[in-house]
Amino acid sequence: MIITQLETFFVKPRWLFLKIHTDEGICGWGEGYLVEALQIIDGHIEVADKPGLGIEVDERALANQLYDGSWDTPHLLHDDGSVGDW
Repeated sequence: MIITQLETFFVKPRWLFLKIHTDEGICGWGEGYLVEALQIIDGHIEVADKPGLGIEVDERALANQLYDGSWDTPHLLHDDGSVGDW
């Protein structure tokens, strides 16, 4: 699996979300596993002057966080089979 795209979303006042896309069509949200932190100045991310995306992903740390199929989102089902809103 290869990371093909990283999208960042800055939400005021201080949150930064990262959406990760892979060559297998898997997308997920995660923490920023970067070797160097992004530079946020005046509420925006500074454009890096490095090649490519301008960032280096800590792939070893990220690999430890990938979904391995060992859990599922809890489901609340009523006795009649309808889905409860929790």
